Amino acid sequence: MRLFYRLFIRHTLFFLYGFVKSFFLKRKPMTEPIDFVVTWVDGSDPEWLAEKSKYEGTNRNKDADKDNEVERYRDWDLFAYWFRGVERFAPWVNKVYLVTCGHVPAWLNRNHPKLVVVSHRDFMDAAYLPTFNCNPIEDNLFRIKGLSEHFVIFNDDTFLTQPVVPEDFFQDGRPLVCSQANPMVNTPQNETFNHILLSVLGLMSTYDWERVVERQPAKWFYHGYGSRLMYSWQTYQQRFMTGVYYTHMPQAFRKSTCQKVWDRFHAQLDESCRHRFRTPMDLNHFIFTMQEIVDGDYVPMPRLYYGQYYGDDFVQMTDDPERFAQYISQQRFRMICVNDSPAVTADKYAVIRDAVQKAFDAVLPDKSSYERD
Repeated sequence: MRLFYRLFIRHTLFFLYGFVKSFFLKRKPMTEPIDFVVTWVDGSDPEWLAEKSKYEGTNRNKDADKDNEVERYRDWDLFAYWFRGVERFAPWVNKVYLVTCGHVPAWLNRNHPKLVVVSHRDFMDAAYLPTFNCNPIEDNLFRIKGLSEHFVIFNDDTFLTQPVVPEDFFQDGRPLVCSQANPMVNTPQNETFNHILLSVLGLMSTYDWERVVERQPAKWFYHGYGSRLMYSWQTYQQRFMTGVYYTHMPQAFRKSTCQKVWDRFHAQLDESCRHRFRTPMDLNHFIFTMQEIVDGDYVPMPRLYYGQYYGDDFVQMTDDPERFAQYISQQRFRMICVNDSPAVTADKYAVIRDAVQKAFDAVLPDKSSYERD
């Protein structure tokens, strides 16, 4: 019992030390170029649908537990607003890489000096193609030829709605990362995705997390995490990792870190990338974020620093589309994620989509130079 109290006091004092020290973390400017990478698919493209059907329900598709609902590919006709947001709110971006299976929006200005259109076959191993799974694509984006060391991954459902600066993503070459401890559990509402995060966590649990915390107390016990710091303290006491908060927003990465992870977990990532459809056994790009946390070479940020994710629950969206749309039109967040979900049933889809489009049009009504005249 005496040993228990000694450890408790030691851990508590160390927590307080890190918490106080976090107020003195220095924020430094970002001077190196930053690229944006955005992935997109036209779920109504007849050629894409024909190819996808070849791998559905055949013995060539070994992903018995694949996650292949229509919501994975449904187009809300919002993608033009993504480019408008980038041009208006992040004009400093170095290059914009649009990653697709080969098709592009009809309205896209492919001659834009900052735009680079990339096909999956340009950077992915032929053994992984064709793929209808975002995880293999995102796990290999760092291989894109010409991509800067520092890049940010966007999905086509994450939008800028306020001005951002380079330091919102990187500071002095280090990515902003939310390292707030958050116990991960699987839930029926989002079983596949949660299992993916748990798979990543399982691999990263091979590290000594007590040492990880002790090397970076000010980042692990960052004051910006507020009352949720109790999870960070509990993780340190338990000496093993139970989870880190996943923001489901644009993520900042370094190519060198991605390569480091592939070098260490090549067999596991290679197997994951062979899943043509999303499965619970996938590994996603969260594994690169976890590596940054392990290395400690990052800048801590609060979990809602970027903005808000609206996805699996979609309570506000399905029950009151107009109220949800106000979150966009009033520009409450730096960014917002409008993630499709089975909760958006076919009878509600058009109503909600129209309300969201109207809200984005109120914020970003003018065409960008990424769109044809």
